Amino acid sequence: MKGLRLVAFVVLTAVLVACPQTKPPTLGEELDAYVPQAMQVEGVQGAAVAVIRDGAVVYQKAFGVKRQGGGPVGPGTHFMIGSTGKSLTTMLMAGLVDAGKAAWTTPAQQILPQFELIDPALSPKVTFQDLVCQCTGVPRRDLQFLLGGEGLTPEKVVESVRNYPLDGPFGKTFAYSNQMVAIGGFAAAKAAGQGGDWLEGYAAELAARVLNPVGMPDTTLSFAAVEARADYAQPHGLSIEAEQTAIPLAYESVLSPIGPAGAHWSTLEDMTRYLRTQMAGGVAPDGTRVVSSANLAETWKPRVTIEQGVDYALGWIVAEYRGQKLIFHGGNTLGFSALLAFLPESGLGVVVLASGQGLLFNTAVQMRVLEIVFDQRREFDKIFRDEVGKMQQQYKQVAAQLKPVQPEAVNPYLGRYGHPELGTLELSLEGDALRVDTGAIVTHAKRYQAMGQVYYLTTDAGLAGVPLQLRMEGGQPVVVLPAPEGEYVFTRAARAQAALRQPLEPLPAELRALLELRLTPQARAWKLITTR
Repeated sequence: MKGLRLVAFVVLTAVLVACPQTKPPTLGEELDAYVPQAMQVEGVQGAAVAVIRDGAVVYQKAFGVKRQGGGPVGPGTHFMIGSTGKSLTTMLMAGLVDAGKAAWTTPAQQILPQFELIDPALSPKVTFQDLVCQCTGVPRRDLQFLLGGEGLTPEKVVESVRNYPLDGPFGKTFAYSNQMVAIGGFAAAKAAGQGGDWLEGYAAELAARVLNPVGMPDTTLSFAAVEARADYAQPHGLSIEAEQTAIPLAYESVLSPIGPAGAHWSTLEDMTRYLRTQMAGGVAPDGTRVVSSANLAETWKPRVTIEQGVDYALGWIVAEYRGQKLIFHGGNTLGFSALLAFLPESGLGVVVLASGQGLLFNTAVQMRVLEIVFDQRREFDKIFRDEVGKMQQQYKQVAAQLKPVQPEAVNPYLGRYGHPELGTLELSLEGDALRVDTGAIVTHAKRYQAMGQVYYLTTDAGLAGVPLQLRMEGGQPVVVLPAPEGEYVFTRAARAQAALRQPLEPLPAELRALLELRLTPQARAWKLITTR
């Protein structure tokens, strides 16, 4: 018996020596394998990912191509970063507080007298920091700049908020407004003494006080600079068939009037340096003090509750991941998605940039990094795939019911229309579709019938899923855009009209869902993050 045990021991030892146990993959190896797989789920053409641990870059890699048939993405390739740029604006504001140019509690009207809310008693109470806290009650109105075309300016953005009914009590209501953060950026430039063009003033001050000291030479708001450098990812928007499709670079310029809120271009190299500076309490990788740790910490401090356990700070969302504070923000444009996230207690940070609209890919990569670092089960990928599948199904179900436009039904409505806030629309027939030209973006619409109503639903990548109705009101043709906040009515005559009115008919649930997916893609992402 002892002899048999000895033989078994010798055989087992030989097997273990001949077949040593496989080591688990490193963070880099696992991300190298996972990122391309996650890109395929949503059809992402190009992406770039970085991971920071304890101040050092432990992973930095680009994936895919700049455009179909184009060259590979690199760490220096330009992507738009959307609302992740809001924290660039709040870091600038912190630096101005350091320099004594303003205080967080300085009344906004003292810096920018043009600023006014719908409640004249409330306007003087809004402070420098309140402009970027998402806590004033000013509602989300993204259609203003998405459809505003070439007529929208920073000055008009400031003027517009005085007409917006507030979503709730000041200081207690989370209401996400890109216009308010843009106003915060313009106020920062004014506080610094910038005159002339508002956007150029903001860009100059941001470069002097943030970008240059951090070491971000390729971060810019200038489309001309991006095109001249000629190393950028092509934006890709979501079509009505839920496919990421290339869109013209010029479409992204609709964001310029609200530039401080999310019209920045950057690279993986620049954004990695920036996140390292945030995580180091305002000290750049080369040791330069960019902003004081005290005023930078003010930008991370929760100001208003989004939902239980999730708060908005100044350009950041603050939540928890397995008991640790998680500070993050996503960013979305017509053709790009971005994400910044860090856990201060663990010294862990993640940067994800991608060329696609409304992506969950960025969140999936962030969560995979957290699962690797904290040795958790790799469970978020299934949630990611399921959520993407549901979203794609929503789009495809609607797309399958679209019908060609009936010329006799739309002929009376062809022509040019205007709206006091959203600018112009020009309708014409093109094949079996209605051509919709906003002056900045051209899309097409097809017929969709639901609840006894006929809608013309935009189908092209970038602005897919926006419903329009053609009606006769007072004997005159009008174009109605039913949105979650109410109806926008475009008229042919240059007559005064309300910017927004209550809907005559409820928007079908499936169309409302598509429009909300289009206008609030970040909400899906942070809800998935914060429920883990």
